[in-house]
Amino acid sequence: MTVRPKTYAMPQTLFALLTEKGESVPQMLSSLGIDPLIVLQPMARLPEKDYLNVLREAQRIIQDPALGLHLGEVIRPGTFSLVGYTAMSSETLGKAFEKIARYKKLMGESNLQVEHRAEKSIMTYQVASEAMSGGLRQSFVEASLSFLFSFGRWLTQREWQPESVAFEFPEPEYGEEFRRIFKAPVQFECHHNELVLHRDLWDLPVYAASPGVQTVFETQADRLLNELEGTGFVDQVQHVLKDLLQGEIPSIEKVAKRLGMSSRTLQRHLQEEGVSFQEVLAEIQKQLAMEYIHQHKLEMGEVSYLLGFADVSSFYRAFKRWTGMAPVAFSKSMN
Repeated sequence: MTVRPKTYAMPQTLFALLTEKGESVPQMLSSLGIDPLIVLQPMARLPEKDYLNVLREAQRIIQDPALGLHLGEVIRPGTFSLVGYTAMSSETLGKAFEKIARYKKLMGESNLQVEHRAEKSIMTYQVASEAMSGGLRQSFVEASLSFLFSFGRWLTQREWQPESVAFEFPEPEYGEEFRRIFKAPVQFECHHNELVLHRDLWDLPVYAASPGVQTVFETQADRLLNELEGTGFVDQVQHVLKDLLQGEIPSIEKVAKRLGMSSRTLQRHLQEEGVSFQEVLAEIQKQLAMEYIHQHKLEMGEVSYLLGFADVSSFYRAFKRWTGMAPVAFSKSMN
């Protein structure tokens, strides 16, 4: 099995901060054995070793123990990545956060999971690299949660507050900075790094929403993500179906448009991988059904609606065909 090398997007916000402080970014990169011309390639990625060296050197130069928090706090549209633009064109704050979660690996070796519990929307952040440890790991987490909060406020042009914020590490000496930035209860030495919002905030409109433009960004982001993960065409179609399957079954034409091709071309690519569009759709419906029932504990009527079925009985028949058991029996077996 080929191991995918760990890489990170260019830390453009960090580069901008260094430049503002009178530092020469090209000179710094050269001192670290990194080609300084790489800053002219916005889509270029840094190998993990180089990325970590850049963070260490920046911390040494700037001498700010709360550098991560302060980096995330500053929103610079000119330094946005493709992920930032995709989120910025979303219709609501919740959809923007979901796009960030979906494309998080384009930014670096980390995961962002979104979960809804009763009146709360919970975003859990996790660093997915063992090489990033100690102070660097803590700074990376601080920057990520600080950015999510600050970026979310900037997107909505509203000064909302989270319900609470949690971090895995102990409270540092600059603990008051966390409370100043998040303006909410902050807990340390927790099991997860979390940003908790009231569910109502999920529906706040994004002031610069542009669904038409977002399609262009998503197409490019999907392509880059698939290249990064080395996934095949079926995986691309599944990603799109997961995104579109919300109350109605997306047509093959709609999926093809999202992928930037004709429905005939989409069908041909699927045939080359030995599957049909209906088979891929059924597999995604099955995966989501099991997830909705087991993880999210949704009612069968809700699951049926979300997966695009005309009625609950149609969903029951399909689920039994997929798994060999009724949805209720599956739910009991998982408890």
